[in-house]
Amino acid sequence: MIPSWDLDFGVDRSPDPSKQFRTPPAERAKPGESIPLLRGMKMEIGCGARIRNFDGRRYFYFWHYERAQGRSTRNEEYVGRVDSEKARSDLLHRMAAYHRKAEQEFARKRARIEGLIAASRTST
Repeated sequence: MIPSWDLDFGVDRSPDPSKQFRTPPAERAKPGESIPLLRGMKMEIGCGARIRNFDGRRYFYFWHYERAQGRSTRNEEYVGRVDSEKARSDLLHRMAAYHRKAEQEFARKRARIEGLIAASRTST
């Protein structure tokens, strides 16, 4: 059960108006610093290939999401003609590199969260 003083955070029920608000205890002052908050942003992850037709020719484009100025944007990059083995190989390398980078980023974030879990278990 949660003690009632945890639910009445910052409020003193005293009739004395000068005591009706108190600052939070130092150990609980800024919970957001230790919890990784998304802060209202939507995270989009992904990449793929797109084929565009121009003047009867087909071209590969590599699309991927990336963060720019606090927003997730979908970018497309020209890779080459569909009938080119070099373009096909380059496209596959770009996709593999994107996934590798995303896996590393997820592993870093997961490790941080697991560290917070471990710290909370040892501190109580």
